[in-house]
Amino acid sequence: PVDPKAYVIPAENRHVQKAVTHYASICKPKNVVLCDGSNAEYQKFVAELVSKGTYLKLNEELRRNSYLARSDPKDVGIAADSLFVCTTYKEDAGFNQWREPEEAKDAFYDLYDGCMAGKTMYVVPFALGPLNSSLTRFGVQITDSLNIVCHLHVMLRVGTEVLAKLGKSRQFSTCVHSVGSPLESADGKALPDKVWPCNDKRMIAHFPEELTVLSFGSNLYENLLGRKTFALRASSSSDSNNVWTAENMMVTNVINPEGQEFYIAGSFPQGCGKSNLSMIVPTVPGFKQKVMGDELVFFRIDEQGLLRAICPEQ
Repeated sequence: PVDPKAYVIPAENRHVQKAVTHYASICKPKNVVLCDGSNAEYQKFVAELVSKGTYLKLNEELRRNSYLARSDPKDVGIAADSLFVCTTYKEDAGFNQWREPEEAKDAFYDLYDGCMAGKTMYVVPFALGPLNSSLTRFGVQITDSLNIVCHLHVMLRVGTEVLAKLGKSRQFSTCVHSVGSPLESADGKALPDKVWPCNDKRMIAHFPEELTVLSFGSNLYENLLGRKTFALRASSSSDSNNVWTAENMMVTNVINPEGQEFYIAGSFPQGCGKSNLSMIVPTVPGFKQKVMGDELVFFRIDEQGLLRAICPEQ
């Protein structure tokens, strides 16, 4: 049995510690690490994945700071029948596949039971948006995948600085993930590690009323909750007076020759050039453009009635 003290992290926020202790007692990792978000930490984790064979470093002159990861062929997109939105009332799930919350939790707890045995549980505080923005939403990612941790380092603002900004608040989303590939059996025997750990059983459930997302089986960042799925479902439910929302849109900044700045947001059908427009290169003399975000935007109506927007990704 693992000493419960191994589940204590250096976090003043008791709500974060409570979530970590709760899920660690179910997943049973050998230890828990609070990620600090530093570049040194990122380089250390990447080096571990290169040594393991999960990442292959590319030619530095041609592809600076880039790596190739070959995933398991069976680790693909989550099937629609394994994606759930779990709300008290079925109609609140909209067009999504609904599942009763307690029933869904029981299913995940069965999957999570001992799923991190012999492994490290990583706790990654993250912010969707700049730390000084009122539109930013906070979350804590719990995972046993270094690949996921490295992706979070690249895509979002992560680490102890985020945790400090969160303070003692309980207004954050709890995101729990496991690849479902323990390194110890129930009787303590060592199990072989895999270059790309994953599980044949893959499932994601969103609990917007509780600001919780549970994920199991996949090692792909695209299947993770911490990005679009968290932002568009859980985050939008965190504001009850409808002055804040998350949208699948682009936003770009255009500056005219006089120095006036204009912001344009747009939502188009998939494949119609949303990303291209956000990164457009002006051909009209004197105009400049700054890329703000090509896929995800947080909107809020401020106290003056003006519409404000940020890109939650880094």
